[in-house]
Amino acid sequence: MRIAAQSRERVEAEARQQYRTAVASAAEPEIRNADAVEALEAALSFEYRGVQFTAGPTPHADGVAFMRWQSRVHVLSGRDDAEALDEFAGLLTSAVERFHRLARPTRLRDRLRWLGRNPFAGATEAEVAWLVGFFSACRMIARVRHGKPTSPRARG
Repeated sequence: MRIAAQSRERVEAEARQQYRTAVASAAEPEIRNADAVEALEAALSFEYRGVQFTAGPTPHADGVAFMRWQSRVHVLSGRDDAEALDEFAGLLTSAVERFHRLARPTRLRDRLRWLGRNPFAGATEAEVAWLVGFFSACRMIARVRHGKPTSPRARG
């Protein structure tokens, strides 16, 4: 059996033709999980004391702060001395300040009131705990920044 030698150009032309027929006969891919991808950027909503709020993705720094808040509250839950109570009050205040930045009322009338004061300022401990859990469960955004590369000689 003898195999005829083919030129490189002829082999490439045949390969291109086979590729074109394979691509042309391939079915259009089905789009799946489009709803899940759209939900990544969707704002979540919640109701707090009769006012509807929307919250976008939580910034990474705030999400980490909420996780630290939860662990610190867990440590302080067994103590009842004055230092623990002062620290607990500080934790509640810092969480309430973050809520004001992360949530926006949906109605215009509520937004105007929201500009002047923090609606979460009078939150109870249970409400603060629920809000921390809500914002901790939101998708987090982490913006990656790369520093300038340094040469090995500069590092020493």
